[in-house]
Amino acid sequence: MDRRFSLALLVSLAFVFMYVSLTQPKIPPRKDSAAATTEAETENAATPETPVGLSEDFVATDAELDEEILVDTDLFRARLSNRGAVIRELFSKVHSRSVESSQSEEPPPESEWLPYIQDMDPEFGTLGLRANSGDGPELERAVWAVTREAVDGGEEVRFRLEDGAGMSYEKVFRFRNGLHAVDVEIRIANQDPSRGGTRSFLLTAAGNMPGEGGAKWQRPPSAVVVFGDDPEFEDFPGSSLSDGDSRMVETPSGSARFFGSHTNFFAAVLEPLDEATAGCVLRVKCEAVLDRFAVDTAVEEFRAAQGSAPGSATLRDIREDAENNARAMAILEVPMNSAEPQVLRFQLFAGPKDPGLMEDERYAAFRTLYIADYKRFAWINKTLLWTLRRFHDLTGNWGVAIILLTVLVKTLLFPMNRMQSRTMEQFQKKMAKLKPQLEEMKKKYKNNTRKFHEAQQKLMREHQVRPPVFGCLILFLQFPVFIGLFQILRTSFELRHQPFFGWIDDLSQPDALGLPFALPLLGATLNVLPLLMMASMVVHTKLMPKPADPQAAQMQKMMLFMPFIFGVFLYSYASGLSLYMLTNALLGIVQAKFLKVASA
Repeated sequence: MDRRFSLALLVSLAFVFMYVSLTQPKIPPRKDSAAATTEAETENAATPETPVGLSEDFVATDAELDEEILVDTDLFRARLSNRGAVIRELFSKVHSRSVESSQSEEPPPESEWLPYIQDMDPEFGTLGLRANSGDGPELERAVWAVTREAVDGGEEVRFRLEDGAGMSYEKVFRFRNGLHAVDVEIRIANQDPSRGGTRSFLLTAAGNMPGEGGAKWQRPPSAVVVFGDDPEFEDFPGSSLSDGDSRMVETPSGSARFFGSHTNFFAAVLEPLDEATAGCVLRVKCEAVLDRFAVDTAVEEFRAAQGSAPGSATLRDIREDAENNARAMAILEVPMNSAEPQVLRFQLFAGPKDPGLMEDERYAAFRTLYIADYKRFAWINKTLLWTLRRFHDLTGNWGVAIILLTVLVKTLLFPMNRMQSRTMEQFQKKMAKLKPQLEEMKKKYKNNTRKFHEAQQKLMREHQVRPPVFGCLILFLQFPVFIGLFQILRTSFELRHQPFFGWIDDLSQPDALGLPFALPLLGATLNVLPLLMMASMVVHTKLMPKPADPQAAQMQKMMLFMPFIFGVFLYSYASGLSLYMLTNALLGIVQAKFLKVASA
């Protein structure tokens, strides 16, 4: 290893760490709460508030009590409420929250259905409509009249409400079999000509999307806003919107494409279906919503460990440490000058960010959600994913596909590695012949390092001794593969919950081997693949030819720390990337042995 190779390695590592830091959502530090939260306040935050009574301005027809409506399709189960005319929960019947159910050939049981939307905040149900001004009607708290009927391939739920002052509202939700989407119509009519002008409303998209937890660097539930034809999107993690902070995204007139929430693998977003509807969306407001399910779980774990209920200070800490999800609300400006009702048409998409699914023209608007994840090195990522799919088609195992991809990359680079080995061997022999003269130069310029390097370079030029440069090139050719896999393993839905063998049951998560005891800092699980990767990289580094140049030799010793840096960096990351790095190091060991024997 010459100095150029060592320098290239250091620069490349710096690039990787800088790339990772720049491509992750920027999460500001949590602000300290000025006032202590009482135990009662915390418990109220973790439990849905009882809806308040109706405003005196409302006249609710055909409905006197809250009513829960369950709608089933082959893909969804939706729980709707006539209190606010909203979707409270939406579950996938085909995707599971657990690894075991995902890998079963049978459909997941009801207890394992993956929630796209959960009832985290009673004031902000999905598709909830409220007046944007403080003195407007309490649409979100009113009891709406509800009817339901079968339609072609599904079911339609219709909500109606009149405020007794000339305004009427209607929401229509259409659920159809085979669709990862719900058709939505909102009709607003003004029967009082004296109350014309423009009315402002807040429409909540799917903002109560739960997170999956999981590996380091995975996106928490985030609010997303996309407008125009721009492939970029505004993305706000829930943790960056905590403590009452919010973001207002200005939407150019008529250009709203969709808004809502997403994670690494799933999305629940609302798309305006016509220009008139898009023109009413002027801004999108993104806010945090506390994950009360995480709070409840943390409280129960505390009680189980301590044998008592947590005090107010502990409850405050639990609440502040809980993950905040994010919701997006459109600010609608609806003209009310016509006697005809204003009709707003939307499509609520809820499903995986799967390129195969989104190639369907019905979901074309949402392709940005996965294209943006691949926008850096897009052609490399698509090539890698295409290659992984072909290997998976052959083997039926994504872990084996990653190993075969590594073998393929190593095979393609083998001629360059062999040339690098030969040129390095020739370089070492030439440097050995110059060693006596170099030793004399060291004595002559022992107090002047700059003069020594100048004399050394002059001597090497006279004898036409040049350090090999293939090592740098080989290194840079492999880094796009590393970066591509880094992105694919955290965003590709196809690799979610995919096993390799044994305890490695999800290549998109750390391998987490269970232990019969707890380790300091690590707990009762151990991520084995990163440790094996470190060991194999150390062995590979030690098998590299020893440089004749003392400085290069010193640099090679420093490279022994790189495996430990990678180990720490990847310890909590997707096990599929550690599998690639481990396989790459093992093949490097075999290759080094082969080249050593071939040159003997």
